[in-house]
Amino acid sequence: TWTSDDAPVYVNIDSFWDFIVHNDPSTTLSLEDALKTFVEHCHANGQKAGIYYTPFTAWHGDEAALKSSKMEGSDYTYYDAAVKKSDGSGLYGKLDGGYALDPTHPGTIARMEYKLNWFIDLGFEYVKLDFMTHGAVEGQHYDPSVTTGMQAYNAGMAKIAAICDGKLYVNLSIAPLFPYQYADGRRISCEA
Repeated sequence: TWTSDDAPVYVNIDSFWDFIVHNDPSTTLSLEDALKTFVEHCHANGQKAGIYYTPFTAWHGDEAALKSSKMEGSDYTYYDAAVKKSDGSGLYGKLDGGYALDPTHPGTIARMEYKLNWFIDLGFEYVKLDFMTHGAVEGQHYDPSVTTGMQAYNAGMAKIAAICDGKLYVNLSIAPLFPYQYADGRRISCEA
């Protein structure tokens, strides 16, 4: 019955969408052109196109990789934006395989603006934001007025909401239940 209620149907490319061209040696498309083609295909089928993103997580192997990798849309490295321990003695560390990024850091903010606006410009209408709990970890934050992980998460989510407002349906995954006001939906289990 879900197909007969005239509600929009979203087709989402989940994690590792950036390998869409790398895994097809026969393609001559750039990543951007492949994503545009996907969006056009969805639209031709009367569907809305979706994509995946982890705004508060860096998936680098170690600290050296964080230090040598610039964040998209900024001159900061991922190490610069990674959440530091509360005493400043080093990084918070990995959580579920990824480093937590500080939602208040200008590098994280620039990266979010860059990626989310790129998705919007490509014609995507849906984004699944995953591993959102990384934005709520306790530690030192760039903004000195932010003293808790949840304050940092609120700051980051407010920025995401402002960028996506009316342009992207935001669906959260692995996210705190509250605050709730920053997204249009949330994944409650695998494939749901």
